[in-house]
Amino acid sequence: MTRPARRTRTVAALLAVGALALVACGSDAKVTETKDGKVTVDGSGKKAKVTIQGENGNTITFNEQQVPGDFPGDVPLPAKVRLQGATSGPRGDKEYFQLSYSLGKASASETIGAYATKLGDAGFTVDQTDTAGTDQVPSPMQADGKGWHVLAIANGADSGSMIVTVTPA
Repeated sequence: MTRPARRTRTVAALLAVGALALVACGSDAKVTETKDGKVTVDGSGKKAKVTIQGENGNTITFNEQQVPGDFPGDVPLPAKVRLQGATSGPRGDKEYFQLSYSLGKASASETIGAYATKLGDAGFTVDQTDTAGTDQVPSPMQADGKGWHVLAIANGADSGSMIVTVTPA
C-alpha cells in the first residue's frame, strides 16, 4: 500500500472515530474540523446524520433518515418496507447509495421478488443470483439499467431487513 493510500485510510478511520464519538455524545449539529476534513453530526442517538467531508472536498453522509435528494429518479424504490437509514457518497462523477429498510411483517423472499419485478417493469435487466435461498434468507438480486447497478439483499430473521445498494454501472 502506498504512503498516500495509507494516509487516506488513516484519516478516514480517524474521522469515522470522531463521528462515532460525536454521535455517542447525543449532540445536536456539532462540527469537528481537522486539517484533513471535517465531521458534522446533525441530531442525536440513532437518528443522528453524520457527514464527513475530506480534504479533497468529497463528502459522504451516513444515517440519513430519508432517501437522499439526489437519489436517481430512474431507479425505483422497493414497496411495503420502511426506510431505516441511507448512506450516500461520490463515486467518480456520480453518487452511490445504500438504503437500509425494515421489512416489518413482509416476507424477505416476497419483498425481493416484488422489487425484482418493479425493477424489471422499469426497464432494468434483473438477475437473481444462483445461490440457494430460503424464504427467510432469499438469494440476492441484482439489476442493471439506465446507468445504474442495483443490488438487494434481504433477511427475514427477527424483524427482517433489506439493504439496497445503487452504484454507477
